[in-house]
Amino acid sequence: MTDDSIFDRYARGTKAPVSAVPANDDDVFAKYERKAEAAAENKSERIYVSPARPRGDVANASGFNNRMVSSIPVVGPLFDKATAAVGATIQPLLVKPKGLDDLVTGKTRPGSEPNWSDRYQANLARQDEANHLYGEEHPLASMGADVAGSGLALGPLSQTAIGARMMGLAGKSLGARVYQGAAGMGVLETANQVLKGNNPLNQGFVGPVPLAMAGGAAGPIAGEALSSGANKLMEWLPRHTGELAGVNSVGRNMLVNALEGETPASIAEAGRRYGRSGMLADVNQSTTDLAGGLADIPGPHKQVVRDAYRQRAAGQADRIMQSLDQNTVPYVPVSDMTRAIEKARSSGADPLYNQFRTMAVQPTEEIKSLMPRLEKAGAFDLAEELSGISGKPIDRKFFTGGPQKEYPTAETWDYIKRGLDRRISQALDKTKPDKELARELLNLKGELLSEIDKTPAGKVWRQAREKFAEHTELLHQIEEGQKTFARNTRYDELAHELTNLSTPERAARLQGARDAIQQVIENSTRGDTTARNMLLSRSGRQKLDLLFGQKRAEQLISDLESEVLGKGKVENVIGGSQTTPKRERVGAILPTPSEMGYVSNLDFTRPASFVPDWMKPQTIMEGARAQRYSDAYSQIAPLLTRKMEDPSFNALTRELLSDRLRMTDLRKRLDRMGQAATLAIGVSGQALRNKLLDGAATQGSR
Repeated sequence: MTDDSIFDRYARGTKAPVSAVPANDDDVFAKYERKAEAAAENKSERIYVSPARPRGDVANASGFNNRMVSSIPVVGPLFDKATAAVGATIQPLLVKPKGLDDLVTGKTRPGSEPNWSDRYQANLARQDEANHLYGEEHPLASMGADVAGSGLALGPLSQTAIGARMMGLAGKSLGARVYQGAAGMGVLETANQVLKGNNPLNQGFVGPVPLAMAGGAAGPIAGEALSSGANKLMEWLPRHTGELAGVNSVGRNMLVNALEGETPASIAEAGRRYGRSGMLADVNQSTTDLAGGLADIPGPHKQVVRDAYRQRAAGQADRIMQSLDQNTVPYVPVSDMTRAIEKARSSGADPLYNQFRTMAVQPTEEIKSLMPRLEKAGAFDLAEELSGISGKPIDRKFFTGGPQKEYPTAETWDYIKRGLDRRISQALDKTKPDKELARELLNLKGELLSEIDKTPAGKVWRQAREKFAEHTELLHQIEEGQKTFARNTRYDELAHELTNLSTPERAARLQGARDAIQQVIENSTRGDTTARNMLLSRSGRQKLDLLFGQKRAEQLISDLESEVLGKGKVENVIGGSQTTPKRERVGAILPTPSEMGYVSNLDFTRPASFVPDWMKPQTIMEGARAQRYSDAYSQIAPLLTRKMEDPSFNALTRELLSDRLRMTDLRKRLDRMGQAATLAIGVSGQALRNKLLDGAATQGSR
C-alpha cells in the first residue's frame, strides 16, 4: 500500500491489519483492502468511509475557500505547504498518535508512530484529496474558485511592467506579446508545479505547463482579434448625419488622416492666408496632395477638382478688383469726379469761389523774398500759360508803384502753385529723374503756401482749395497718381509730395493711383498677376500704406498674397509638364490592351487555373476594395473643393477633427477591452487546465 493511504487512514484513526510485504504494489492494495473489510465485519471496528455528499454546485464555504487558496499560482502551493507543516507540528500536541498496524498480525507495532515528515506528507495528501473531491462534487463552484484564486495573483501582477509582459499584455507587436505571454505563463506554471512537488518534465506534452503556454499565447491573440475587429467594424459603420454623411470609411480616413495635427486655430489661419478663394484642399500639403491625386486619377472626381481650380484661376482679376474697391478707393471715372465738384460749387460754393477769384493777397516781406526764387523756378511762366489757356490772364507786373497797387489775387497765386506742381512733375518724369530739383521745388511750394496762409486772404484761399478745384488741376493730380507705382519714387519722397495737397487734389491723386492698378490689370492678358506682383514689392507695400492707410493696405496686401498662394496651388494640382498631356493624348488613341482569355490561361498541371479569375475570392475582394476606393474619390472631391467662406466649412472641419478624437478614444476603449480579454483568458486558464486534466485523469481511471 502507498504511504499516502497509510497516513491518510492514520489521520482518520483507522486501524488495518498488516500482512507480509507482497510481490507487487497491486497485491498490497488488494490484500490490505480485503483485510480491512474483514476486520470491519468480524470485529465491528469503525473504518473511515467518506460520508455521502450531495451532488450539485451548492458549495460549502470551507471547501470553496480551500480550493481558491490552493489555486493561487505559486502562493497557493506555498500556503498549502505552510498549512501542512503547521499541522504536522501541532498534531502530536492535540492527538496521541497511534502506531502502525502490522500487516500480518493486525496488532500495533510498538515504536512505529509517524514522524514529522510522515505527518507533513499525510497533511498534504489530505488537502489534495479534499480539493479533488470538492471539484468532483461541485464542478462549477470549483471552477469559480480556481478563477478567483488565479485572479488574486494575476490581477495585481498584470499591473506591473514585468507581469504585463509575462501575461502578453505589453509589447510593440502582436508577435512579441504572443511570445512573451507563452513564455511568461509557462514559467509561472512551471514554478507552480515544482512547488506542488510535480516534475513538469514527466507530465507530457499535454501537461499543465504546455497548456499554460498555449493559454499565454492564446490570450494576446484573442485580445488583438477583439480590439482590431471591433475597431474595423466601427470604422466601417456608415454615417447618416453630419457633413460626412454618405462618405464611406475609406474617404473618411483619407480626409481625417490629411488633417492630422491640425487644430481649429491652424485651420482658421489657413483661411486667413488663402482668403475668399481658399478651399479645404489648401489647409496643408496633405490635403493639397489628396486633391492633386484626385485631379490625376480618371473619373468624375477629376473634373470636380480641376473645375474648382480653373474657376479659382479665372476669378483672380475680379477678386483683386473687389479688394481694391474695398481697401483703396472705389473706382470713379474722372468725368464723374469733376461733375461732382462742379455740382458742389454751384450748390453753395459760388460766393466763396468768387471771393477766391477777386480777393487780393497783400504782399509781405516774406512773400516778396520768394519772388526771385519763383521766377527762377519758372513758376510764373507756367502760371501765365495756364491762366491764358483758361481765359483768365494774369499780369506778371506785381507790386508796381503809384497810388493804384496791383496785387495778385488768390486765384493768381493758385496758378503759380500749379505751375510749381508741373515743374515738380517734369523733374520726376525725366528718363533719369532729377529728384534733387524736385525736392527743392517741393520745399519752395511749401514755403509759398505757408506764407500765403499767414495773410488775411490766406484763409479764403485755404477754404476755397478745400471746397473745389479746377478741372485741369484734378486731371493733373490724377496723372500724378497714375505715375505712383511707375516712378522710382521713395516712400519719403511720395510723402513729401502729398503734404500740401488739398482734399480734392488728394482725392484725385488717390483715384489716379487706383486707376494705375486698374490699367495694369486690364491692359495685358496676365495683368492681374503683374498688378499683384507690383503691389507686393516692398516699395509697393509702402506706397499703399501711405496712400490708403495702414489697415486697408494690410488687408489689400493680405488679399494679394492669398492670390499668390492660390496660384501656386493651381499649378500644383492641375499644372504639369508638357510630356504628361502628350502621353495622355497618345494613350487615348492607342488600342486598349486585351487580356488573355480563359482558355489560353488553362494549365492542366495546375487545377486552380480551371477556375476563372473573376470567380476567385481574391479577385472578388480586390474588385470590392477598388469599388470602395472609387466611391470614396467621388465622395470626397466636393468636400476637398469646398470654399473656406462657405457657411458649412467650419462644421465640416470640426467634424473631421472630432472624428479623429472620437476614433482615438474608441480605439483606446477597445484596446482596453482587448487587454481585459487577454487578462480574462490568463486568469481562467488555470481553471480550464484543471478541468481538462481532471477529466483526463477520470477517463484514465475508468
